Amino acid sequence: MEPITVTADAEEFTCNAYLVVGDETTLVDAGTMPGVDGVVADALADAGVDDLDHVVITHQHRDHVGELDAVVDRFDPEVLAYADHPHRDAALGDGDAVRVGDEDCEVVYTPGHADDHVALVGDERLYSGDVVVYNDGAFDDGSFGRTDMTGQSRERLIESLHEILGRLPDTAGAMFPGHGDVYRACSRTCGSARPRRRCGRYSAYRSVGRACGVRRRRIWPYPLWACGAVKGCETPRLTVTRRGGGEVTRNRRPRGGSGTGETGVRRPLPRERPRCPRAA
Repeated sequence: MEPITVTADAEEFTCNAYLVVGDETTLVDAGTMPGVDGVVADALADAGVDDLDHVVITHQHRDHVGELDAVVDRFDPEVLAYADHPHRDAALGDGDAVRVGDEDCEVVYTPGHADDHVALVGDERLYSGDVVVYNDGAFDDGSFGRTDMTGQSRERLIESLHEILGRLPDTAGAMFPGHGDVYRACSRTCGSARPRRRCGRYSAYRSVGRACGVRRRRIWPYPLWACGAVKGCETPRLTVTRRGGGEVTRNRRPRGGSGTGETGVRRPLPRERPRCPRAA
């Protein structure tokens, strides 16, 4: 069953919390939206499911665990997390297998934004937490979690992006990030960068891959080439200011006659949208 974003109607700052109904009905993160437990209960009733089996926590920043108490009090699920937490029932480790709905996912330890951060990589879906986000309001297209606070590390986050790419199967076609929109890749490989558009020849790396500029097999959003994590990506660097403060230094590709990015120059990030010849 398709994951349900139970925090979609939130008016306060929260992460995306995903309810995945199936063999092992799972909530990925709890968010901070008051009443999210009621939204989960309604979604379970609509799906004809009685119980919430698991809650998987990608990391323990408040916007991801703020309503965990309410969810646990109402459903008494098994709570899985990398780091210790009063509600944790089982520890997650790199390489562990977790059943999310009807899909087996591999736990990938992905520090950088948070020391306890994990992503979930399945055959069809990636639950990326805050390592890779898409169209999150701070940037169009793809981006990544902030690394400017104590205990965070841009270098470790880049390593984590590589780790996800190394384990992401060719069959993966959607990314469910901790913030922003769900990203759906095209199905084959024709060179189109259009999200949510079945062009017929793209597969699925754009969300993670375009974050680094990876263009191979499956293509995903912007943060990976932007952070310079791709071997041979010798593009100029560009410093941009994120909404809410803080600066991020990223690579920029040359674009036609507009010139190249220069360190310290604030310009809009490039948005490439090559048109797929098969997309009507």
